[in-house]
Amino acid sequence: TWKDNPWFPDVLRVEMEYDLRRDPEKHQHVWGGGYQQHSEARVFKNWKVEEFESPDDATWYWGGDWGFSVDPSTLVRLRIDGRRMLIDRERYRIGVEIDYMPAFFDSMVCGCTSALNLDFDERKRLCPNQAKHGEARRWTITADSARPETISYLNRHGYPRVFAAKKGAGSVEEGVIFLQGYDIVVHPRCTHTIDELTNYRYKVDKMSGLVLPILEDKKNHIIDPMRYSVEELIGQDGVGALGYPEEVQEASMWSTFGSGAGDHKPGTADWSGLGG
Repeated sequence: TWKDNPWFPDVLRVEMEYDLRRDPEKHQHVWGGGYQQHSEARVFKNWKVEEFESPDDATWYWGGDWGFSVDPSTLVRLRIDGRRMLIDRERYRIGVEIDYMPAFFDSMVCGCTSALNLDFDERKRLCPNQAKHGEARRWTITADSARPETISYLNRHGYPRVFAAKKGAGSVEEGVIFLQGYDIVVHPRCTHTIDELTNYRYKVDKMSGLVLPILEDKKNHIIDPMRYSVEELIGQDGVGALGYPEEVQEASMWSTFGSGAGDHKPGTADWSGLGG
Protein backbone atom coordinates (compact mmCIF):
# COMPACT_ATOMS: atom_id res chain seq x y z
CA THR A 1 0.00 0.00 0.00
CA TRP A 2 0.99 3.68 -0.05
CA LYS A 3 2.33 3.33 3.52
CA ASP A 4 5.08 1.04 2.21
CA ASN A 5 6.17 3.48 -0.52
CA PRO A 6 8.79 5.99 0.71
CA TRP A 7 8.50 7.85 -2.62
CA PHE A 8 4.74 8.25 -2.51
CA PRO A 9 4.18 11.52 -4.45
CA ASP A 10 2.31 14.49 -3.04
CA VAL A 11 -0.12 14.57 -5.97
CA LEU A 12 -1.31 11.06 -5.11
CA ARG A 13 -1.44 11.89 -1.43
CA VAL A 14 -3.87 14.71 -2.22
CA GLU A 15 -6.10 12.27 -4.14
CA MET A 16 -5.86 9.70 -1.34
CA GLU A 17 -6.85 12.21 1.34
CA TYR A 18 -9.76 13.40 -0.80
CA ASP A 19 -11.06 9.83 -1.11
CA LEU A 20 -10.71 9.37 2.65
CA ARG A 21 -12.86 12.44 3.26
CA ARG A 22 -15.51 11.75 0.64
CA ASP A 23 -15.69 7.95 0.28
CA PRO A 24 -13.86 5.93 2.95
CA GLU A 25 -14.90 2.63 1.34
CA LYS A 26 -13.24 3.61 -1.93
CA HIS A 27 -10.21 4.80 0.04
CA GLN A 28 -9.88 1.44 1.76
CA HIS A 29 -10.15 -0.44 -1.54
CA VAL A 30 -7.93 1.78 -3.70
CA TRP A 31 -5.34 2.96 -1.19
CA GLY A 32 -5.54 0.49 1.70
CA GLY A 33 -5.58 -2.77 -0.20
CA GLY A 34 -9.06 -3.73 1.00
CA TYR A 35 -11.50 -5.85 -0.97
CA GLN A 36 -14.13 -4.26 -3.16
CA GLN A 37 -17.35 -4.04 -1.16
CA HIS A 38 -21.00 -4.51 -2.15
CA SER A 39 -21.95 -0.85 -1.82
CA GLU A 40 -25.68 -1.55 -2.03
CA ALA A 41 -25.43 -3.34 1.34
CA ARG A 42 -23.74 -0.43 3.10
CA VAL A 43 -26.00 0.99 5.79
CA PHE A 44 -24.39 4.43 5.96
CA LYS A 45 -23.51 6.46 2.87
CA ASN A 46 -24.27 9.82 4.46
CA TRP A 47 -20.91 10.56 6.06
CA LYS A 48 -17.42 11.89 5.52
CA VAL A 49 -14.14 12.31 7.39
CA GLU A 50 -13.15 15.88 8.17
CA GLU A 51 -11.28 17.78 10.86
CA PHE A 52 -13.38 20.29 12.78
CA GLU A 53 -13.41 22.29 15.99
CA SER A 54 -16.32 22.55 18.40
CA PRO A 55 -17.39 25.52 20.53
CA ASP A 56 -16.81 25.36 24.27
CA ASP A 57 -20.55 25.53 24.90
CA ALA A 58 -21.44 22.67 22.53
CA THR A 59 -24.15 20.25 23.62
CA TRP A 60 -22.86 16.68 23.51
CA TYR A 61 -24.70 13.38 23.34
CA TRP A 62 -22.82 10.40 24.79
CA GLY A 63 -23.35 6.68 24.33
CA GLY A 64 -21.61 3.63 25.74
CA ASP A 65 -21.40 -0.09 25.02
CA TRP A 66 -19.92 -2.98 27.00
CA GLY A 67 -17.62 -5.82 26.07
CA PHE A 68 -14.66 -7.72 27.45
CA SER A 69 -12.94 -10.77 25.97
CA VAL A 70 -14.13 -10.53 22.35
CA ASP A 71 -16.12 -7.33 21.96
CA PRO A 72 -14.74 -3.93 23.01
CA SER A 73 -16.07 -1.55 25.60
CA THR A 74 -16.75 1.75 23.88
CA LEU A 75 -17.75 5.34 24.48
CA VAL A 76 -18.60 7.89 21.80
CA ARG A 77 -19.79 11.47 21.82
CA LEU A 78 -21.47 13.55 19.14
CA ARG A 79 -23.18 16.87 18.66
CA ILE A 80 -25.83 18.06 16.25
CA ASP A 81 -25.57 21.23 14.20
CA GLY A 82 -28.62 21.64 11.98
CA ARG A 83 -28.67 18.57 9.73
CA ARG A 84 -25.07 17.67 10.56
CA MET A 85 -24.07 15.12 13.20
CA LEU A 86 -20.46 15.60 14.26
CA ILE A 87 -18.46 12.89 16.04
CA ASP A 88 -15.18 14.00 17.59
CA ARG A 89 -14.23 11.49 20.33
CA GLU A 90 -14.31 7.75 20.88
CA ARG A 91 -12.98 5.17 23.35
CA TYR A 92 -12.58 1.57 22.17
CA ARG A 93 -10.77 -1.23 23.95
CA ILE A 94 -11.07 -4.98 24.50
CA GLY A 95 -10.47 -6.42 27.97
CA VAL A 96 -11.36 -3.48 30.22
CA GLU A 97 -12.18 -4.80 33.71
CA ILE A 98 -15.34 -3.41 35.27
CA ASP A 99 -13.41 -1.71 38.10
CA TYR A 100 -11.25 0.10 35.52
CA MET A 101 -14.21 1.34 33.48
CA PRO A 102 -14.41 4.78 35.17
CA ALA A 103 -10.73 5.42 34.43
CA PHE A 104 -11.22 4.20 30.85
CA PHE A 105 -14.00 6.75 30.35
CA ASP A 106 -12.11 9.53 32.17
CA SER A 107 -9.50 9.85 29.42
CA MET A 108 -12.09 10.17 26.63
CA VAL A 109 -11.48 13.88 26.00
CA CYS A 110 -8.13 14.61 27.64
CA GLY A 111 -6.48 11.70 25.85
CA CYS A 112 -4.14 10.86 28.73
CA THR A 113 -2.57 7.41 28.97
CA SER A 114 -2.24 7.06 32.75
CA ALA A 115 -2.57 3.53 34.13
CA LEU A 116 -6.19 2.54 34.70
CA ASN A 117 -5.42 1.09 38.13
CA LEU A 118 -4.56 4.50 39.61
CA ASP A 119 -7.22 6.44 41.51
CA PHE A 120 -8.95 9.44 39.97
CA ASP A 121 -6.91 12.13 41.74
CA GLU A 122 -3.60 10.51 40.84
CA ARG A 123 -4.56 10.05 37.20
CA LYS A 124 -5.73 13.66 37.00
CA ARG A 125 -2.47 14.85 38.56
CA LEU A 126 -0.50 13.00 35.87
CA CYS A 127 -2.75 14.13 33.02
CA PRO A 128 -1.26 16.84 30.75
CA ASN A 129 -4.79 18.17 30.12
CA GLN A 130 -6.18 18.23 33.65
CA ALA A 131 -9.07 20.59 32.81
CA LYS A 132 -10.57 17.92 30.51
CA HIS A 133 -9.73 14.85 32.58
CA GLY A 134 -12.95 13.14 33.60
CA GLU A 135 -15.01 15.36 31.30
CA ALA A 136 -17.41 12.47 30.64
CA ARG A 137 -18.50 12.51 34.30
CA ARG A 138 -20.33 15.78 33.71
CA TRP A 139 -22.67 14.45 31.05
CA THR A 140 -25.54 12.04 30.68
CA ILE A 141 -24.35 8.81 29.05
CA THR A 142 -26.92 6.42 27.60
CA ALA A 143 -25.47 2.91 27.54
CA ASP A 144 -26.29 -0.66 26.64
CA SER A 145 -28.89 -2.01 29.08
CA ALA A 146 -27.59 -5.58 28.80
CA ARG A 147 -25.05 -5.02 31.57
CA PRO A 148 -26.90 -3.42 34.51
CA GLU A 149 -24.08 -4.38 36.88
CA THR A 150 -21.64 -2.26 34.87
CA ILE A 151 -24.01 0.71 34.89
CA SER A 152 -24.51 0.27 38.64
CA TYR A 153 -20.76 0.18 39.24
CA LEU A 154 -20.22 3.37 37.23
CA ASN A 155 -23.11 5.08 39.05
CA ARG A 156 -21.34 4.36 42.34
CA HIS A 157 -17.87 5.37 41.13
CA GLY A 158 -18.09 8.88 39.73
CA TYR A 159 -20.61 8.37 36.93
CA PRO A 160 -24.09 8.91 38.42
CA ARG A 161 -25.46 10.06 35.04
CA VAL A 162 -25.02 6.77 33.17
CA PHE A 163 -28.45 5.39 32.23
CA ALA A 164 -29.62 2.25 30.43
CA ALA A 165 -30.85 2.58 26.85
CA LYS A 166 -34.47 1.69 26.20
CA LYS A 167 -34.51 -1.28 23.85
CA GLY A 168 -37.64 -2.61 22.20
CA ALA A 169 -39.09 -4.00 19.02
CA GLY A 170 -37.77 -2.03 16.06
CA SER A 171 -35.48 0.17 18.15
CA VAL A 172 -32.34 -0.78 16.22
CA GLU A 173 -33.87 -0.03 12.80
CA GLU A 174 -35.49 3.12 14.13
CA GLY A 175 -32.21 4.38 15.55
CA VAL A 176 -30.27 3.57 12.40
CA ILE A 177 -32.70 5.45 10.19
CA PHE A 178 -32.54 8.39 12.57
CA LEU A 179 -28.75 8.47 12.05
CA GLN A 180 -29.24 8.14 8.29
CA GLY A 181 -31.26 11.35 8.35
CA TYR A 182 -28.17 13.43 9.14
CA ASP A 183 -24.98 14.33 7.31
CA ILE A 184 -22.44 12.65 9.59
CA VAL A 185 -19.00 14.21 9.95
CA VAL A 186 -16.31 12.14 11.69
CA HIS A 187 -13.06 13.57 13.04
CA PRO A 188 -10.04 11.66 11.60
CA ARG A 189 -8.91 10.60 15.08
CA CYS A 190 -12.07 8.47 15.47
CA THR A 191 -10.62 5.53 13.55
CA HIS A 192 -13.00 2.90 14.89
CA THR A 193 -16.01 5.05 14.03
CA ILE A 194 -14.68 5.37 10.49
CA ASP A 195 -14.19 1.60 10.29
CA GLU A 196 -17.71 0.82 11.45
CA LEU A 197 -19.45 3.38 9.27
CA THR A 198 -17.54 1.86 6.35
CA ASN A 199 -18.36 -1.76 7.14
CA TYR A 200 -21.77 -1.80 8.85
CA ARG A 201 -24.02 -3.69 6.43
CA TYR A 202 -27.38 -5.18 5.66
CA LYS A 203 -27.36 -8.94 5.16
CA VAL A 204 -27.06 -10.25 1.60
CA ASP A 205 -28.96 -13.35 0.49
CA LYS A 206 -26.37 -15.99 -0.43
CA MET A 207 -28.55 -17.54 -3.12
CA SER A 208 -29.76 -14.47 -4.99
CA GLY A 209 -27.21 -11.85 -3.99
CA LEU A 210 -30.06 -9.50 -3.05
CA VAL A 211 -29.61 -7.12 -0.15
CA LEU A 212 -32.02 -7.99 2.67
CA PRO A 213 -33.70 -5.47 5.02
CA ILE A 214 -31.92 -7.11 7.96
CA LEU A 215 -29.00 -5.47 9.75
CA GLU A 216 -25.91 -7.55 10.43
CA ASP A 217 -25.02 -7.80 14.11
CA LYS A 218 -21.35 -6.90 13.74
CA LYS A 219 -19.25 -3.80 13.24
CA ASN A 220 -21.67 -1.98 15.54
CA HIS A 221 -19.73 -1.34 18.76
CA ILE A 222 -19.66 2.39 17.95
CA ILE A 223 -22.87 2.44 15.90
CA ASP A 224 -24.94 1.09 18.81
CA PRO A 225 -23.86 3.75 21.33
CA MET A 226 -24.40 6.38 18.64
CA ARG A 227 -28.02 5.23 18.56
CA TYR A 228 -28.29 5.15 22.34
CA SER A 229 -26.94 8.67 22.69
CA VAL A 230 -29.73 10.25 20.64
CA GLU A 231 -32.67 8.03 21.59
CA GLU A 232 -34.39 10.90 23.42
CA LEU A 233 -34.25 13.06 20.28
CA ILE A 234 -36.30 10.69 18.15
CA GLY A 235 -39.77 12.09 17.63
CA GLN A 236 -39.06 15.60 18.91
CA ASP A 237 -40.89 18.54 17.34
CA GLY A 238 -39.59 19.32 13.88
CA VAL A 239 -37.75 16.02 13.54
CA GLY A 240 -39.63 12.93 12.52
CA ALA A 241 -39.30 9.76 14.54
CA LEU A 242 -36.81 8.53 11.95
CA GLY A 243 -34.52 11.55 11.95
CA TYR A 244 -35.82 12.94 8.67
CA PRO A 245 -37.82 16.16 8.45
CA GLU A 246 -41.44 15.39 9.23
CA GLU A 247 -42.66 16.21 5.74
CA VAL A 248 -40.69 13.30 4.23
CA GLN A 249 -41.05 10.83 7.07
CA GLU A 250 -44.19 9.17 5.65
CA ALA A 251 -42.20 7.96 2.66
CA SER A 252 -40.00 5.77 4.86
CA MET A 253 -40.64 2.03 5.15
CA TRP A 254 -39.90 2.31 8.87
CA SER A 255 -42.38 5.07 9.67
CA THR A 256 -44.58 2.83 11.81
CA PHE A 257 -41.95 2.46 14.51
CA GLY A 258 -42.63 4.44 17.67
CA SER A 259 -40.42 6.03 20.30
CA GLY A 260 -40.68 6.80 23.95
CA ALA A 261 -39.72 9.57 26.30
CA GLY A 262 -37.62 8.77 29.34
CA ASP A 263 -36.86 10.18 32.74
CA HIS A 264 -33.35 11.33 31.90
CA LYS A 265 -32.32 13.87 29.32
CA PRO A 266 -29.12 13.55 27.27
CA GLY A 267 -27.12 16.58 26.31
CA THR A 268 -27.09 18.00 29.82
CA ALA A 269 -23.99 18.54 31.90
CA ASP A 270 -23.27 18.46 35.60
CA TRP A 271 -20.05 19.25 37.44
CA SER A 272 -20.95 17.16 40.52
CA GLY A 273 -19.69 13.64 41.12
CA LEU A 274 -16.19 14.16 39.77
CA GLY A 275 -14.60 12.13 42.53
CA GLY A 276 -13.40 8.56 41.96
